[in-house]
Formats: sequence, C-alpha cells, structure tokens
Amino acid sequence: MLEWFGGAEYVLDILVALFGLMLLVGTSKITETNRGYRYLLPAFCCWLSLEVLLALEAGTLVSIPSPVGLIGGSLLLLGFLGLTARGLLAAWNTRKSADPLS
Repeated sequence: MLEWFGGAEYVLDILVALFGLMLLVGTSKITETNRGYRYLLPAFCCWLSLEVLLALEAGTLVSIPSPVGLIGGSLLLLGFLGLTARGLLAAWNTRKSADPLS
C-alpha cells in the first residue's frame, strides 16, 4: 500500500503535513489565534494537498499527467507560501496592536 503513495518517504511527508494541520487545529482550541488562523489553516491544507499530489505522482495508484501535476503543484505551493505569509502578517499586526508600549 505504501507504493500507492510513492513509498515510505512520501507517506512520511504526508504525515508531517497532517501533523502540522492537526497541531494548528488543536492549538486553536486551546488558545486564541485571532485572524492568523483564517490564513494558516488553508495554507496547511495546501501543503497537505501538495504532498498528496506529489506522492500520487510518484506512486502506482493514480497516474497524474505531467502538465496537470506540475501546474497543480505550482499553484498549491504558491497558495501555501502566500497564505502563510498573509497569516504571519496578520498575526504580527495583531501582536503590534496589542503591545502597550507602542
């Protein structure tokens, strides 16, 4: 079954992304994440989708055509980077507005 997703290395990458997603969801239940959560949760979903796409491309279960995989992977990577940057910026702005010394 590991060959479906390209082997153990790809499955480990998927598990790391899934752990990050679960950690983000768990953190939002414990503490107030403010507006950064709106951007970071979709960013981690893009990262997980990118890892699954790469694993399926390398695996034997689904053969994704090269242009579709390349375009989809590029868009997911850009989505992850853009949403992560926007989420960190939102968290930074919230932190600056809450700082009493400013």
